[in-house]
Amino acid sequence: LAPTTLADAGFGKFFGRFHPIVIHFPIALLIVAALIEAVRLLSSKARRPTSFGLIAVIFAAVFGVLSAASGWLNAEHEGAEATTDLFLHRWLGVSVAGLSVVLAATAILAAIRREPADQLELEELPPSRTFAIYRYGLIVAAVLVAFTGHLGGELVYGDGYLMKAWPDSDDDAKPEPKPI
Repeated sequence: LAPTTLADAGFGKFFGRFHPIVIHFPIALLIVAALIEAVRLLSSKARRPTSFGLIAVIFAAVFGVLSAASGWLNAEHEGAEATTDLFLHRWLGVSVAGLSVVLAATAILAAIRREPADQLELEELPPSRTFAIYRYGLIVAAVLVAFTGHLGGELVYGDGYLMKAWPDSDDDAKPEPKPI
């Protein structure tokens, strides 16, 4: 029988192996955009996403969806062991990708929001709910993507990989990577 989908034809395995490459871009974009918005929280005059934040979240959404899809395919085609870490990493990755798409739409809406013509009225106007949802959602997404990335690192490099490098760690042995 002929393959019914591109994934069955071997494309899934090929695309899945791009996961380590495409995943780092949306992680960086989300975290940097969240840091910029966290710093801007100190300014009560901010009422729209920065240009960088808007572009970063749109790219993070696109690459986040590609990362989630390639990660799912990578685990399927490379025979990853079905563990709790894989389950959490997989579904948190899908959740962060979905949240990124929502944040991109919210950022676009916040960016095109009409402002009052009177400058005095503008200064008294609080940021819109749309912008607040974008701003706080972005910070939540950055925390989630950091935790999801940590789980992914443990899947590849082994449990406790990060903390084993801590000075004064009792375990100086190099951890064995887990097969994906």
